[in-house]
Amino acid sequence: MPSPRLIVIGLDGATLDLIRPWAAAGKLPVLASLMQSGTATALRSTLPPVTPVAWSTFLTGAGPGQHGIYSFHRLDHDSYKPQPVHAGHRRLPSFWQSLGAAGLTVGQLNTPFTFPPEELTGFTVSGFDTPAFGPGAAAPTEAYEVALHGEDGYRHGPVPLHPRESYILRLRGQAMGQARMCGRLLDRWPCQVLMTTFCATDHAAHRLWPTGASTTEVAEEGGDLLAAYQVADEAVGQVLEAHAGNDTGVLVLSDHGMGPAEGSINMTRVLADAGLLKLRSRAEDQPAMPPGLRAVRAVRRFFAEGAGRALKPLALRLMPERAKAAVAHTELQSIDWGSTYAFPWGTYGQIQINRAGEWAEGVVEPADERAIRRDVAQAFEELVSPSDGSQVVERVVAAEELYPGERAPGSPDLLLTPEGYRYDVGPRLQRPDAPTVATAQDEGGEWLDVPAIHRLEGTLIATGPAADRVARLADPGLEHMAGVILELAGVGGDSDHTSPPGEAQPYTEEQARQVEQHLEDLGYL
Repeated sequence: MPSPRLIVIGLDGATLDLIRPWAAAGKLPVLASLMQSGTATALRSTLPPVTPVAWSTFLTGAGPGQHGIYSFHRLDHDSYKPQPVHAGHRRLPSFWQSLGAAGLTVGQLNTPFTFPPEELTGFTVSGFDTPAFGPGAAAPTEAYEVALHGEDGYRHGPVPLHPRESYILRLRGQAMGQARMCGRLLDRWPCQVLMTTFCATDHAAHRLWPTGASTTEVAEEGGDLLAAYQVADEAVGQVLEAHAGNDTGVLVLSDHGMGPAEGSINMTRVLADAGLLKLRSRAEDQPAMPPGLRAVRAVRRFFAEGAGRALKPLALRLMPERAKAAVAHTELQSIDWGSTYAFPWGTYGQIQINRAGEWAEGVVEPADERAIRRDVAQAFEELVSPSDGSQVVERVVAAEELYPGERAPGSPDLLLTPEGYRYDVGPRLQRPDAPTVATAQDEGGEWLDVPAIHRLEGTLIATGPAADRVARLADPGLEHMAGVILELAGVGGDSDHTSPPGEAQPYTEEQARQVEQHLEDLGYL
């Protein structure tokens, strides 16, 4: 069987700030060899540097304003309720379609945000955003059976952290299983372009990064996070040893980088303190709530605060999924929409203006919007760290600047960009009384949902013909990668994509529940 012309390997969330020192020390021998024989550089992510946004830009060669994916969710304008989005909501096709239209056989395994699976000339098996791993996660559906053949106990999606002592072993089992899957899929559908993605680097960092530790300290100490990177290094080696030929170009890349969460910004509290968002009092909020739901909400609040926070993982496992979904919806009801001018949403700094005529209870008239935007920016840009007084928000960027030209519906009106992306930012609707700004040192990091968060600089390593092409990029960004891959495959970076996909069907209620469970497992929700 001939070797693929190009192999692309994704390492979700991998950062060069850790790869470089560990590779130089001989702790990541496969990646070290690739770096020595080719080139390695930072790869700029998207704004915001969030998984669905970043991978969609990689797959389409376009920014969020064009492909239309701005977060893990989009908002319903009638209910304000967040609805999970999937790859079918992209407004542009992936570069896989261009490769197939040019007559190339292509295959991909486990790249995030590829559900529902595209019909390719070879095969596709969707990534961790797949609601339930089964034949519906693959195209053709036969690829599911081919991939899983002989993989007893394989888990697709985030590997549970507990039992903690076996976490790295189970991460390795998943990664090695995926490497073997590549072989079986290629045997059945030989491909000229192959991509597979390993997520151990991202999932482990969100869970294992020592709270408050700098990247330099993590690089020096190694520990379990190094072990997770070594899992990915070994898996990359397995794929390349089995399938790369002498003339195969290799790209190894990540969708974003990773670094310590130095603190968190409570967006709801900031907007409320500035008089731009109003929270209902408990007296207003509680009477219309069913007694059973009121009790569930009170229990969840207990597990989100103080001594109960340590028991949160157990609480989430024991709480029925439907109850959790209902609780999340009641948190939206805690906002008095008729008295709210701007509100946060999403997972990384998105802000919406509550415009009259656009939102069900919108109040901001066109004549007032400019002043509201200015007040929002001022409220966030004045924030400082309680520990050293340093600025925590670099700026608040308008969508018109962030996504110039005609943009797809659903974009945030404003995007908060934390200083160096060192601070976690989110609505914090379930914890509106949390500090406006908290640091990792406050109460042992109690206010942090995850110890590590995304950075703008990801990883790009290239060898063979791919190294020469990457070396010509002055400022490599995810939006360049589709064109680079098309060119390396002999199709040409300017090749037209096929026609845009049609209107996507939303997740079913059960699928949405399963996807949100995956995201909650990783600390995104």
